Amino acid sequence: MQLKSALRPLVLMACLLWGLQLFAQLNVVHVGSGFNQGDYKGVYFTLPRTILKIDLVLDKVTKIQGPYSDYASKSLGLNNVIERNITTYRLRSVNLSTLPEPDPQQVYFIARTEKASRGEESLLLSLTGSGIFLGADITKLEEEQYTGFVTTDHSIDPDSIERYFQFLAERNQGIKIDTITRKITIDTTTIYRYTYKRRLVEKSVDQKVKEALEQIENIRLNRFNVLTGYQEVAYSKEAMQYMVDQLDKMEQEYLDLFRGKIIHQTVNYSYQYIPGTEDAGEEWVPVFGLSERNGFQGLKDANDELFYVQMMGTGVSQFSGTPTVGQGRSLEGLPYRIPERVMISVKFKGKVHEVMRADIAQFGNVAVLPAGITKMNLYPLTGGIKSVLIEY
Repeated sequence: MQLKSALRPLVLMACLLWGLQLFAQLNVVHVGSGFNQGDYKGVYFTLPRTILKIDLVLDKVTKIQGPYSDYASKSLGLNNVIERNITTYRLRSVNLSTLPEPDPQQVYFIARTEKASRGEESLLLSLTGSGIFLGADITKLEEEQYTGFVTTDHSIDPDSIERYFQFLAERNQGIKIDTITRKITIDTTTIYRYTYKRRLVEKSVDQKVKEALEQIENIRLNRFNVLTGYQEVAYSKEAMQYMVDQLDKMEQEYLDLFRGKIIHQTVNYSYQYIPGTEDAGEEWVPVFGLSERNGFQGLKDANDELFYVQMMGTGVSQFSGTPTVGQGRSLEGLPYRIPERVMISVKFKGKVHEVMRADIAQFGNVAVLPAGITKMNLYPLTGGIKSVLIEY
């Protein structure tokens, strides 16, 4: 049976606590690619590995060219206008955190043997919903919850400019009146008969620009009349302020048709990186790209604007456990991790943005409890021992 088929029982673990009857000595096997379960019955579990979660907050600035930008200088004397659509990103903040997931290199199988009568010995295993081993002989346990991959981006489509320019979506057709003159001559008498024909025609850009300029002039005139009391109505201060604010807003909307719009947004990205043992050390490891023009990018599409991570271990785990418990090897006790304490730094454009200390499970070693010790509790994030009962 291949490893993929052997791991199917993990999917069926809907309960957090698993009761398993064991007989005589524990028979724990580190599952490898060539593992054959055979006729043995038991349960699979994994030790966790650590994922580095990088949360980015970006300032996204989108500049949209106004539909009448070519007329801005001639009609309004505006020279500093947006001449093309452009989007830029700027890094505001970085936050680092860690979360666990099952390590495919640390899958174990506990087999039930038939060397003793049923019920002679028992062991209660505790697993997370994803099959991560949390401990043995635990009667109450609260599983920690973690969020997955999240990318939030409120995209702007500069090509659909109607949604950003309120007064661009006005009547696009105008009435055109054609005068048809018919000349009738009878002897020495000449009669002119006029016929008027109305029809709808699409407005030209010049006509739309002219109407927008007229609206701007009307708005400014109306605001002047309100402020100078032209209506001879005793408006309250609040009413006058409201009318002036609304007229100002309308004027800005019409001016945006010429100078363009600038839209500011906050974009959140969350990236999960699985550190490999080769990442430990003083080297800066590129994890993704962060372009000023394109924002977040994968390494394949990234240019020189790369986001780096450095993970320097303290060397705590080198004094205990073994670097790996060989796959296919039978163990006398339950395995657990000795995680490595790591100082994590991130760098972008030569500046270090975040430094934190965290335990990285896969940077450390795997150890095995002595035979006979089965009451223990592990940290779900690292697989390290939280508590263990040693009886003398």
